Amino acid sequence: MEEKARNLMNAVYSNDTYQKEKINKTRESFTEVTKFILENMKDSREKSLTLTKLEEACMWAIKGITREE
Repeated sequence: MEEKARNLMNAVYSNDTYQKEKINKTRESFTEVTKFILENMKDSREKSLTLTKLEEACMWAIKGITREE
């Protein structure tokens, strides 16, 4: 159980070039969407929530990449 808990809380970045490339492409894609939101939405609660959810989705996407074997 302890090992499972440790694995769940650990995003290990390997030295794998392909994995690093996927992570960078993921960040670039989320950055483009974020730029669009920043430029096209008025400041509001909805804009703040959108940015928060994008940040969270990017984090989960990258974590998923780091767990690929």
